[in-house]
Amino acid sequence: MKPGLKLNSFRLHRLLPLAAILFLAAASLRAQQAQPPPAAEQRSVYRLGPLDVLAIRTPDTTEENATERTVRINPDGFINLPLIGRVLAAGLTVEELEQVLAHNLKAYYKEPQVGVSVLEFRSQTASVLGMVNNPGVLQLQGGKTLIDVISLAGGMKPEASSTIRITRKKERGPIPLPKVREDATGQFAIAEVNMRAIIEARSPELNILVMPDDIITVLAADLIYIVGEVNRPGTVVLSNQDSISVMQILAIAGGHTKAASLKKCWILRSKPGEPARTEIPLNISKIKDRKAEDVALLPNDILLVPGSAGKQAALRAIEAAISIGSGMLTYGIIYRR
Repeated sequence: MKPGLKLNSFRLHRLLPLAAILFLAAASLRAQQAQPPPAAEQRSVYRLGPLDVLAIRTPDTTEENATERTVRINPDGFINLPLIGRVLAAGLTVEELEQVLAHNLKAYYKEPQVGVSVLEFRSQTASVLGMVNNPGVLQLQGGKTLIDVISLAGGMKPEASSTIRITRKKERGPIPLPKVREDATGQFAIAEVNMRAIIEARSPELNILVMPDDIITVLAADLIYIVGEVNRPGTVVLSNQDSISVMQILAIAGGHTKAASLKKCWILRSKPGEPARTEIPLNISKIKDRKAEDVALLPNDILLVPGSAGKQAALRAIEAAISIGSGMLTYGIIYRR
C-alpha cells in the first residue's frame, strides 16, 4: 500500500441521482420558505394555532367604520376582542374564524363585516433532521408534504439514504403509511418511506402531508469502503441498494494499481455483537479471469487490496488513516439505522 494513504471520497450517488433530483426540487421550492402561502391557501387550509399573529378587521362604532387590530393567539388557543371577549381561534382556518367572529358580532351589528389575515405563522412546525443540507424547524404554512419539507430543508445530502423516517405524536392521528409501529412509550407512531419510490412516481401516495410536531429524519445511506492499491480509495454510498459486487466497487475506484496483489485481497466484515471484524480472504484475480463468481459486498464492508507488502502493512495504513481523522469512517455513524 502506498504510504500516506489518501482517502478521496467518491460516492455511488453519482450513479444513483436521488440527491441530485431532490436538489433540483429544492431549488424550485426554496423561495417558499421565505414567503407565506397564497392568500386563498391560507384561508381555506392553514389551521391557526398558539402564537400565530393575526390582523383582525371588525366594525367600529358603526358598520361603515372598521378597526384593524393585531392580535396574537394565546398559548391556550384563545384571542380576546372588544365586545366579543375570549374566542377560541386555534384549530380554525381563517375563513372559519371570520364566520365565528361575525356570528358573535351580530348581537351588536346587523351585517358585521369581519376580515382576518395571518401576519406571522408561528404555531405549526415540523423538524427535519439527519442527512439534509439545512436541518432544523420548518413552518407548515398551508400544508406541506414530505417532498415539500425535504426541499425546504435544502434537499438531501449526497450520503443520504432513500429511506425517510416519520415520527408523529399519536394525538395528531395515524400515519397513513404501511408498517407503522409505536415507540417504547406508546406516545409516538413511527413509519419509514422510500423517497425514491415517490420521486420515480412508483408510489406517489407515499408523499403524505406532514403534521405539526412531526419529526422527519433522513437516514444515512450504508457505506462500503475500498482501500489499498486502487487508484481512488474511499467510500461508496449505497443510496438505494443493499449491496454492490467486488468488481463494481473496483471499477468505481478506478481499478487497481500495478502494485496490487489481487490474489491476496480481503473483505473485513462487521458482525452484530462482535467487536472485531471478520477477515474473509478473496482472490480477485480469479474473479477477473472468470474462474470464480463475483462476490457481493455488504454495508460497512471494507475491501482491502494489498500490495506486495502484504495485508499487515495495509491494515496498519488503515489504522493510521482512521487515527488521523482522514474521514474514512465519517459518514453513516450519527444517523445510522
